[in-house]
Amino acid sequence: MRPLGQGAPWPEEGPGGLSHGGSGPTSPLVQCSGPLRWVHIRTPGSFFSTLLEAFRRGEVDGWVGKDLDLQIGPRRLAFTSETFILSFSLPNFHFHAVTAYDILRSHGVPIGKRDYEGQLRTRTA
Repeated sequence: MRPLGQGAPWPEEGPGGLSHGGSGPTSPLVQCSGPLRWVHIRTPGSFFSTLLEAFRRGEVDGWVGKDLDLQIGPRRLAFTSETFILSFSLPNFHFHAVTAYDILRSHGVPIGKRDYEGQLRTRTA
């Protein structure tokens, strides 16, 4: 695992990355240089915002049910788009978020459950 803040690689097509049944995402591997900060992700017009906004709904909807293979070293994991998100990506994201949260707390950073949860999206009464 990379040190916190070192940067995050994005999936690439083909060997060593994601293969999406021949009609999936075509984004090249993106290696962040320097620390990855929340502002890089959330700021409108940022690289990541622009990258995500480039996908159109019809394109993403077309990935439903398609095969998606993940190659990790010699190990090849066969998923569908949905099982990749639900059984690999989300648990992986939460594992790393909770691990970072635990490390910060163990070093005395004054954060709590509400910091982890973020802003609640409640309905108006």
